[in-house]
Amino acid sequence: MKRIFTLLWILLPFLAISQFNINAYTRGNSTTTFHQQSGAASFFAEIPPWVVKGGWYQYYFTTQYTGVWSSTRSLATPYDETVDVGDVPNYGHGPKWNLTSLHWWGDFYDPNYLESDAYVYHNEWRTLHWRRNYNGVFSAQVIHHPGTDQVILFAVSHGENKNEKKGSYLYKNTVRPSLEIDANNPTTFSGDYNGTYNECWEAYFGFLNGNWLPYNEENDYGANYLNDLGPIAWPSAGYVNSSGAQTSNGLRHPSSIVYGHYVYIFVKDESPDGTGGVKCIRVHDSNVFNPNAYETWSVNDWIPSLPTGFNKDQAAAFFATRGPQSTPVFPNDKGTVRFSVAKFKNTNQFIGLELYFDAQGKPYIAYRLSTNLIDWTDRVVFYSDDADWNSLRFKYPIFLSADGSSNVEIDENEFYIIGTSWDNSISKMHFVKNSPSFLSPTAIAGNSNNSFIKPVAETVKAYPNPVQKSVNVAIKLPQHGYYTISLYNSYGQLVKLIDKGNKTGGNLNYTVSTVGLINGIYFVVVANNNKPISKVAIIKQ
Repeated sequence: MKRIFTLLWILLPFLAISQFNINAYTRGNSTTTFHQQSGAASFFAEIPPWVVKGGWYQYYFTTQYTGVWSSTRSLATPYDETVDVGDVPNYGHGPKWNLTSLHWWGDFYDPNYLESDAYVYHNEWRTLHWRRNYNGVFSAQVIHHPGTDQVILFAVSHGENKNEKKGSYLYKNTVRPSLEIDANNPTTFSGDYNGTYNECWEAYFGFLNGNWLPYNEENDYGANYLNDLGPIAWPSAGYVNSSGAQTSNGLRHPSSIVYGHYVYIFVKDESPDGTGGVKCIRVHDSNVFNPNAYETWSVNDWIPSLPTGFNKDQAAAFFATRGPQSTPVFPNDKGTVRFSVAKFKNTNQFIGLELYFDAQGKPYIAYRLSTNLIDWTDRVVFYSDDADWNSLRFKYPIFLSADGSSNVEIDENEFYIIGTSWDNSISKMHFVKNSPSFLSPTAIAGNSNNSFIKPVAETVKAYPNPVQKSVNVAIKLPQHGYYTISLYNSYGQLVKLIDKGNKTGGNLNYTVSTVGLINGIYFVVVANNNKPISKVAIIKQ
């Protein structure tokens, strides 16, 4: 009996999520290309733009630095489009380069000048090792800080300190300064050489950094830098040993999610001595301003994620210090590039998205499932490509909700996965469940009264009915909201997406082709925020 209870305890986190099957979804592919509006600040979407939904959608465009572009437009569109980024009338404001505090991003100066007292930020250039070459926001959350009773934007940034060549300038890393840069030897620096950007991994060091700013849900943050907390975690193998030899490439490509009163952060620890892998970091919302309060998972408990006594002002003194011996959240993570997480709406179930490369350099995207953010199922691969890194269409993939408002909360019936293509565009996979949980055959047929929300006042009519080649659908919406109008067959399978998006309420009219449909009963279903509110049956003859 004791063994049975032990087995149930082990399996319990996975029992509730065993029903999820990505093959039960219809998948569509599309692309959104970003175009810089004339006069707007330049930008580049190296990673998928993170979204925070306030009054408008706030998009965080990241490369070496991050800026925010506020817009009324959702990126959750199942079709190809080009979006103007800038002060576009009626739907855009910005972008504003006000987020990550990398003070020299605008112009690349002679490093000798950066070191001199003549440069206003010379001290920062000398001492802010965790964001010397790069400081890009990879993930952001809006949280309430109980200690100060203020709402803040908490952002997790990926920092880099490396040998880098920009134009004719050579920037030397401060973690392993013994590795000199030779402008004629591309193995000694990260940068462009003969038209291709390559990393010098022997002089590359990644950092996981915390940042915050009082949250403004309106269209603009003004010209404010994020407050820099510095590193909030440390690689298990440290960065170098006592002799100055490299021990790891550090921490890379974070993502985050808020659950309960904690912010959970997933990051790849590049420690190569068996201590690396995808690590989970967390912090209570009352302690986000204190880097030494962050914890990492280790075997069966949470331990501090920074070395004892760490202070960002003395960060260089800790480069040769090993970090906490934390435990990867799943073992077979060799080749993982990024792991991002979302929660299924109205559940305590999570889905993780993993981009990884196999030993032959072939990229894959897989999902994992969890109920506690620590215990994850095995990989389930659903996407592969013959492309190399530079030509891969889904770099750094993340989730996007069906209404485009969240990267960390999705509806199981419809969602997107988005990744970048490095041509200032994002590729989108649109998943629509063939038999949504709220549309079982009996519910569609009208034998269930619990699946549909009773609207204040709404009608949906279809004529002619029976139908042969096309049907006219007239809908009266009760109020403003996000609506989906779909056509299902009698088995609850999605046949056609008629329309989706924000609607102001009132009357809508559609002409829906039924050519190619077999004879039988179909249902036009109107859903508000993915909750069905009305339906009408039509007969195809």
